[in-house]
Amino acid sequence: MQAITGSTDTSITQLRDEAHRLRAEHSELKQRLGDLNGRVYLSPAEELEKKNLQKMKLAKKDRIAFLESNYGL
Repeated sequence: MQAITGSTDTSITQLRDEAHRLRAEHSELKQRLGDLNGRVYLSPAEELEKKNLQKMKLAKKDRIAFLESNYGL
């Protein structure tokens, strides 16, 4: 019985760590997007970077929402 509890504790700890990491990464992406949005002009490479950052930010936000709704993290 204790092995199951230990495994569950480890899983919950891993999920908490993942949620914490995702929140930090989301914040970094938000900051970088803010920097790009503050510019008057973006080069084509910066436009592409902006689109990719937006997609990554949304994916992290979705995963965070999933963890919060399913595991209460």
